[in-house]
Amino acid sequence: MLSENSKMPHLKALGLDFNPFPVVPDSQNYFTTEQMFSAISDVLHCIDARKGFILISGEVGLGKTTLSRLLLHKLAQQEINTSLVLNTFLQSGSLLRAINNDFSIHIESDEIADQLDALNGFLLEQYSKDKNCVIVIDDAQQLSLESLELVRQLSNLETNQNKLVQIILVAQTEILDTLNRNDMRQLKSRIALNLKINALSIQELEQYIDFRLTKAGSNSRITLEKNALKQLYKLTNGHPRRINLVMDRCLYAVAAYGNNKVNKKLIDQAHKEITVDDTKNTVVDFSLSWMSVAMVVLVIVSVSVYQFKDTIVTEFINKADSSPLVKDEVNFIDLVNVKQTMSLPKPTIKNTVKSIETTEVDNRTNQVSIKELHTSEIQYLQQFGLSELYEDFLEAINKNSFLKFDDILQEKYGLKVLVSSNEIFTEDDNEIWSFDAENNKMWLTLWKPEISLNAFYQGYYSRDIELLQNHLQSEGYYRSSIDGLVGEKTIVAVAKFQKTIGLNASGFPDEMTLYQLQKRYQSSINIGTELQEINEKSKSIQHNEIDNRGTYSLAKNTTITDLE
Repeated sequence: MLSENSKMPHLKALGLDFNPFPVVPDSQNYFTTEQMFSAISDVLHCIDARKGFILISGEVGLGKTTLSRLLLHKLAQQEINTSLVLNTFLQSGSLLRAINNDFSIHIESDEIADQLDALNGFLLEQYSKDKNCVIVIDDAQQLSLESLELVRQLSNLETNQNKLVQIILVAQTEILDTLNRNDMRQLKSRIALNLKINALSIQELEQYIDFRLTKAGSNSRITLEKNALKQLYKLTNGHPRRINLVMDRCLYAVAAYGNNKVNKKLIDQAHKEITVDDTKNTVVDFSLSWMSVAMVVLVIVSVSVYQFKDTIVTEFINKADSSPLVKDEVNFIDLVNVKQTMSLPKPTIKNTVKSIETTEVDNRTNQVSIKELHTSEIQYLQQFGLSELYEDFLEAINKNSFLKFDDILQEKYGLKVLVSSNEIFTEDDNEIWSFDAENNKMWLTLWKPEISLNAFYQGYYSRDIELLQNHLQSEGYYRSSIDGLVGEKTIVAVAKFQKTIGLNASGFPDEMTLYQLQKRYQSSINIGTELQEINEKSKSIQHNEIDNRGTYSLAKNTTITDLE
């Protein structure tokens, strides 16, 4: 997570913890489709079974490098030795030395035979300790035939039963043409697993966008219109890298114009600005584009907030909200006009006294409204025992950024703040606070999460996943065994729950989903407890009635005996 000071201005404005659509591999926030889950499972199985060669291929921008980083992370968790080769322009002896260096094998000789002997000795030592070793070569399509033959020789390092090293070639599809050559048939025959990475489907694209925004802390504030989603899929063909490039540019405009919905026109413009003009073989010049204007607008707004306070900022926001989200033509003259409209008029000598009087009245009015606002906020915080945080709370609401406030809540009280542009429903309306943020209605609540998910992808295990499955099972959505593993049934159960309560059925348990699930689970527990108490009271009453009847009979018999 980026610090408050190191984040880009548009990410700050959107209240995002980090860029949800980076242009570099992000294995920490990896979106796992059903296909990718199967691929990861198959690769890990082949490594564990010491099968030797694995090939992962796909077109440019489908996430091959990101997948390889995720695999390296998983292998490190299993304490498996790995060597990653990124510079595939290294050939033959230089390639082998790079492999050895990443295994921390250092010898003076550059001879291939000496380097091989050193690697073989290291692998045998690791095998004797029951340790596995993996070599990952990225962009393997760039390897020469000589280097590929050297890689084949590495697979000959083996015992009578097992391969000493497992080799993963990550490459673009051009490598298939190379492997189909007659002189490469020996290497091709040794490939135990051949995985092809495919583009996202439109359903997976929708889940991908929702997943990335949620992980970055959007809390459903930023959404895509249906026609925008279809256009994004049409223009990117479901390629994650291109999707990220388009969405990254869209976020600038979303932040600048204050409209949290991404529409089709915005997608078209963003795509146009990242597209190479084939006829001229040059990238489209967007130095004066509206995306750049959006960044300038953000800077202007920041300066205005500092210099001109509430009056000019409000004026600018109103203009931004009433203006179209995308301008067809923008130039520097427009920017000058924007700056001029944001300049304060200089008071003349005649109206100076009147201006001062008016300012004093306005200040008194503002003081009253702020005091009332403080009172209302204190009352809200008092029910949580947090009245001392009203200043932090007020600051968060005014800035529409709750990162700092959320950090304070978690550190001191173990609570979290849930903010959403969608209304939050709960049995106790007093738990919900609503406010206006740049003409948009927002809702928030404070809560203590029972489930804390550090990751959520197929095959991932944790105790919190067990708790999630338990909650879903108690509500009738999960009907399988509680094993703590994320699988298709868990994802489907989450999606069904989301659909039932009116959320986007992504299958990913975002903060809103966990909050609503926890509230319903607690409500079910409370109802069960109340029913149990009623049942116990009913039994107690019946027992008392029986005791009373017994006492009456005894008294009656005693009386008859006395009379006799």
